Amino acid sequence: MNPNQQPQGPQAYGPNNYGPVPQPQQGAPLPVKSSGNSRLPLIIAAVVGVLFVLIVGGILVLSSTSKKTVKPTVDPNQNTQQGPQPATSIVIEQTSNSISQDISGQNDDKDLPDTMLDDKTLGL
Repeated sequence: MNPNQQPQGPQAYGPNNYGPVPQPQQGAPLPVKSSGNSRLPLIIAAVVGVLFVLIVGGILVLSSTSKKTVKPTVDPNQNTQQGPQPATSIVIEQTSNSISQDISGQNDDKDLPDTMLDDKTLGL
């Protein structure tokens, strides 16, 4: 039915037959006016939250920077050298002999027999 067209017949009049039945108005409902007071609790909660974060952050920063450094105790009777020590001829000779023994001690026939490299052993 066209919105501009008047209904015909018994449905055209209200319960007392005095006039047309009022039609509900179609369209978007009217917006409800909200007062500014509904935003106030939200703003207060946001301010309190920001203050809480700032206070906790400040406490953490202050507590981390105020830690005392512990000085190592030095025993005046103890003579220890710091860092690497220079090489001496005895140390160099011992290292050279150790390397020579390791190299000459290798026996390919004993350490790696020919049967270990056989095609059958390798699965070829």
